Amino acid sequence: MPTIQIQLAVTFGEGSARAIAELLGPALKLLSAPSEEDERQAARLRASRNAIYAGKKPPVDESFLIDSKEVAKMLGISDRTLWRMRQEGMIIKPVSIGKAVRWNIDHLKKWIDEGCKPPAT
Repeated sequence: MPTIQIQLAVTFGEGSARAIAELLGPALKLLSAPSEEDERQAARLRASRNAIYAGKKPPVDESFLIDSKEVAKMLGISDRTLWRMRQEGMIIKPVSIGKAVRWNIDHLKKWIDEGCKPPAT
């Protein structure tokens, strides 16, 4: 069955527009209010950020940090290849915070721009 698209424009007077806004306003607020699930998800995100840094502030000299999956995606390699490169010293050193291993995205981009040369040890 073919799809039919109809575009309709309706013009209301000022009084009618106000009346419609009063009727629809509460319903639209209900739709835009954050749900309980969204609030729980935000709380989990805050808790995980806190856990990554073990309750301490993130390092001042480090900007945005990304995990190995994001680094591998950025380089177009597998996660396993990334860890092998790290073990062989072929990639810049990551930042370790507890058991979490993250790479500084600014340092990583600079390393990529310089041709992904193995860092000097």
